[in-house]
Amino acid sequence: MAADAGETWWLDGHEGIDVWVTYARGLDPRELVSRLPEGARPLVVGSSQGWAYAVEQVGDGTARTASDDWNAPALRASADGTDVLFFQTRSWDAPSQFMYARGGQCITWFGLGCGGEEDERAGEEDVLASALQAAGIVGDDTSRYEEDEEFNLDGWETVRVICEHFSAPLPPLRATA
Repeated sequence: MAADAGETWWLDGHEGIDVWVTYARGLDPRELVSRLPEGARPLVVGSSQGWAYAVEQVGDGTARTASDDWNAPALRASADGTDVLFFQTRSWDAPSQFMYARGGQCITWFGLGCGGEEDERAGEEDVLASALQAAGIVGDDTSRYEEDEEFNLDGWETVRVICEHFSAPLPPLRATA
């Protein structure tokens, strides 16, 4: 993934930064923010389609750094049975990552883009398998990768499939709270 490839579509006007994006189904934005790590100051907080979301900048001088345990906050946020979708852009160490958590457990996680990272899913691999196959991202027919070498390189197609599968709002995310 290019240094700023994925970040440009998560937020308007914040190109070139790494972000951690947390969605939580059924929570209001204030409750979601209370479940983020201490000191978190999201760039954008909002809600849509039954999901609260928060977008945090990652880097020196922020509440999140590249060396942080990226999955622990998402697991904590999901502890009471809440569905949590978590995306981490990683310009310092591609590919970007995705995790789906519920009940304090990681249900599935995998890398995004980079020509097929989604093939190596961990946890309950079947959670998104049919949706990813229908989009030509995994499975027997991945000819879109041969037809277009830029296809899903930044993981956008995978993010789109995930958001549509869970009926979560698509980026760019905007403040509503």
